[in-house]
Amino acid sequence: MRPILIMWPLAIDIDSIMLSTSTPIRYAGMFIVCAGSCPTFNVVQAWVGSTVPRTRTKRAVTYALINMFGNLSNIYAVYLFPYSSARPFVFDGVTLSCFTAGGVIAIELCALCLRHLNKKAVRDEALKELLGSSACTQDPDDL
Repeated sequence: MRPILIMWPLAIDIDSIMLSTSTPIRYAGMFIVCAGSCPTFNVVQAWVGSTVPRTRTKRAVTYALINMFGNLSNIYAVYLFPYSSARPFVFDGVTLSCFTAGGVIAIELCALCLRHLNKKAVRDEALKELLGSSACTQDPDDL
């Protein structure tokens, strides 16, 4: 469920970034981008909190990595969007859309990996339960 809650706002981001026909539409698209990006970050934080429950240290390091990668845009955006590409904003829009599409793909890959690991954990637990219960009911002389 959470991957869908992350992917849909990012898809809204891609749509709103591509609204670059006129200045008023582009201005409205900027607000839609904010409405799509902010909920995504909160859902990712909640997803990390529930998928990394083992130790507090691992969870803290994971939160720190998410914040670090999330704030890297403050560093590279200055160099990614030079003043020479100011008016048509075509390169900027395509670049942001590609990054957002990459985020959608990465979230889907993470969701597939987690589903696979969860199924494996359920199988292992069922196998352990089956072996544990059969070992207890057998006669010790048969072993």
